Amino acid sequence: MFFHSKPLVSVCIPVYNSEPYLMRCLESVAAQDFPAAKTEIIVVNDASTGTDANGNGCSAIVKAFKKQHKKNIRLFCHEKNKGLVEARRTAICEAEGDYICILDSDDWLEPDALRLLYEAAQNTGADIVQGKANAVLPPDFSSLSTGEQASVKKTAEKKQETANIASKEPLLGKDILKGYTVLRNHNGFLWGKLILRDTYLNALEHIPPVFCTMLEDTIQYFFIAFEAKKYVSIDEIIYNYSINTGISTGTYINSLSQWEHICSAASVFTALFDEISRLPEDSFLPEEMFAVKKECRAMLRKNIQKMDFVAPELKKEARDILCEYWGHSFVQEIECEIKADGNSTASS
Repeated sequence: MFFHSKPLVSVCIPVYNSEPYLMRCLESVAAQDFPAAKTEIIVVNDASTGTDANGNGCSAIVKAFKKQHKKNIRLFCHEKNKGLVEARRTAICEAEGDYICILDSDDWLEPDALRLLYEAAQNTGADIVQGKANAVLPPDFSSLSTGEQASVKKTAEKKQETANIASKEPLLGKDILKGYTVLRNHNGFLWGKLILRDTYLNALEHIPPVFCTMLEDTIQYFFIAFEAKKYVSIDEIIYNYSINTGISTGTYINSLSQWEHICSAASVFTALFDEISRLPEDSFLPEEMFAVKKECRAMLRKNIQKMDFVAPELKKEARDILCEYWGHSFVQEIECEIKADGNSTASS
């Protein structure tokens, strides 16, 4: 009789048009010095249509990996693209491990990542363990122009600096959310961490179905920090984050679908504030709410500033979409702030 061995760690990998890097990602899990019998891999194909260099789609890549490594890997497929929040929700709900390791499909783990994270969780009783990360330049970096290379390097440096913000001291209870939102003593990335599955599931209870392609980590980690009992960090590099050349501040925007992806950040804050309003008033500190509102305003400001890079013939429709997502009065308020800042700078 076959007895199913319950895994200790579930590595959850959402996939959307990142097939060229998926096998590297999977191979990094296969190379772990953590017991294979105690690890499972959950891949969620979020209606991806990408292929690798050999023309293989997500399903074919997973099948080839499973045939070669005989690993405990399961594939789940969305019929339509639901976005990263929902792809991760599917993975967490289907996972069987005690702990969740979020791994983006264009990134990869260091060989000792799972062992180091799991040992720290067991030794400390933490339900969030954060490790360090490397920001890696994209494969096409050498083909970029000098200006583009400088921009990508700057992005990589900033991302690595942010990724490695970690509290040296353990954080307990309410200090975890305060540390994330107010003190900024650790980052809110889901990758590079090991998270107790029960804590993650409790966090997802606060999040309604939401489609977004920006700030996906923000809403999830906010409620993970809200539900968590203990956070610790380790000093070892366990994660490699691949810097891409996607939508950035200076990218020319020539399609409304591309613009909607940018504006979808508003959906994160709408869902976040809706859930906050339903919870008891004493659930959050005033300074935590101030920090979240400040981040919301900063994101809308970035969206408005990106309007400068929208194709001229799309600007009117783009602004209508911006107002649809963020609210007309809110957009006007932040536009006035930006204009006032500009006038202040010009007169100084």
